[in-house]
Amino acid sequence: MRVFILNGPPGIGKDTLAANIKELCGFPSMAFKDALYKETAAYMGVDLDYFINVATLRHTKDAPDMLLGGMTPRDALIHVSENIIKPKYGKKFFGLKAVQAITELDGQAGTVVFSDGGFCEETECLVEHGYEVHIIQLHNKDFDFKQDSRDYVTVPGASVHRINVLMGLPLADLNNFYDILEKI
Repeated sequence: MRVFILNGPPGIGKDTLAANIKELCGFPSMAFKDALYKETAAYMGVDLDYFINVATLRHTKDAPDMLLGGMTPRDALIHVSENIIKPKYGKKFFGLKAVQAITELDGQAGTVVFSDGGFCEETECLVEHGYEVHIIQLHNKDFDFKQDSRDYVTVPGASVHRINVLMGLPLADLNNFYDILEKI
């Protein structure tokens, strides 16, 4: 099983790129944050569908929300991840949840794309479980990790591929980019 992990700062276009890869290549798209959405909604006492909606829309993900005690959805996610889940269950919690999600595919896909890598421990779990892991680092001088708890990752046993992007698209012909992914 090949696993591509899109790794880049907030707003750089990871979700858009994952959706495009799914459409063009047919690779299933997953996210480490899927489990985090469930944990955060439960912790904050809000409906999961509501939380996913406000946490994924560009105009609400960084806006204070009264149902989240005035926190932004992004801040709520970071708080629950870094101050609640990881201290209680360990830094590999979301990586183990990702392994479980891949296992539930029951071999139906040879390649999976994660749209939100940013922690070494999550990626280490995938390598430790024997997956062929490729970290696709997305770079653009106008985007950084200043407002985020994630960062660029490198993990022994995983390949790292650096790609410069412009407005959510690789700085190469998009079809050539997907051809590259197919050959990895």
